[in-house]
Amino acid sequence: LKSNNLQESLQDDLPGVRAYLQLVDKFGDMQAALIRYVGGDVGQQQVFELELAELTTVLAELRPLERKPVEVSRFEQIDAAVTEIRTLAEQILQRYDAKARQSAVAAIKQGEQQFLHPLEDILNTSVLEEMTDASAGLDGLVSSINFSVTLLLFNCLVILVVGGSIAWMLTRSVAARLNLVVQQTQKIAAGDLSHQLQIDDRGDEISELAKAAVAM
Repeated sequence: LKSNNLQESLQDDLPGVRAYLQLVDKFGDMQAALIRYVGGDVGQQQVFELELAELTTVLAELRPLERKPVEVSRFEQIDAAVTEIRTLAEQILQRYDAKARQSAVAAIKQGEQQFLHPLEDILNTSVLEEMTDASAGLDGLVSSINFSVTLLLFNCLVILVVGGSIAWMLTRSVAARLNLVVQQTQKIAAGDLSHQLQIDDRGDEISELAKAAVAM
């Protein structure tokens, strides 16, 4: 689940955040171009058309990223608002002349109230949601890494405990067998030849030592 959240963050949420931020920027540039145009800068018409084309490209990139019902609904609202803004801008650009400047400015303000301000609210909400999803995915990754590190440390501790226990048992076993051979050989050295030396025939060096003592 955490892996899926991370993948969704990298392939969907983060690109979605970038796309919504680009939309906010493009809408602001289009608005500024229209205001400058009605202020007498006729070259701003080309700027507006360029920004509109780039905004259309960003919308096309954003469309496949919005798969949840709420995201699809929000995208449709944005797309409808873009259509209305395009229509309004075309009317302003076609009807504009020096005498109609005041009415054009009023139309722009009306467009801001009816379309741009609600659209900005939708975009801001979308950006916050995408950033929240991306942050949740990254938090899941950090939690997964912390869990893996904790598990690794626990495994190392278990290995140390088990390894130490095995080493202690082996050392104790070897010491006990050596002590037995030493005790028996000491009795023989003291002249007690009636004592039968016990041979622990395990095929290792201690067994060979016991056999050598018997042969002696």
